[in-house]
Amino acid sequence: MSKENTLLGAFHIAISILYIVISGTIGVIFCGKSLLSTGLFDFNPVNVAGAIAAAFLFLFAIVGFISGTAMMLNQKWAKIPVLILGCINLISIPLGTTLGVYTIWVYMHDEKKQKKTTEIVNRPVKVVSNDHEEIGYHFSLLRKGVK
Repeated sequence: MSKENTLLGAFHIAISILYIVISGTIGVIFCGKSLLSTGLFDFNPVNVAGAIAAAFLFLFAIVGFISGTAMMLNQKWAKIPVLILGCINLISIPLGTTLGVYTIWVYMHDEKKQKKTTEIVNRPVKVVSNDHEEIGYHFSLLRKGVK
């Protein structure tokens, strides 16, 4: 894998750490307020929505951290979750949008590079005998575009 994939993994780890901090802050603001005042969780709609948002953001961050780590370790399975997370991150302006655009760019750049180097061409090759008489044709598989 390339340098871009390692850098992409590092960016996903960094933004996941930021999301963990934000989810903890949301959890403390919405859940901690009611726990400190009454000792019990107050089930009003605002606190429940805050707790759900904090839990969702925390799970999103954990998946991003695991996928970013796998991307840095050159695991092939990490491409799909990183691409999905990058597309979801497009909503989060400005850091998520930047990371989402960079994720899509790296993914498309890698796909184009991979397609260029692994295209196989099936073309006929003339078979000639030792007397330079044409015997016939057979097909050979040649790699096209390999550097």
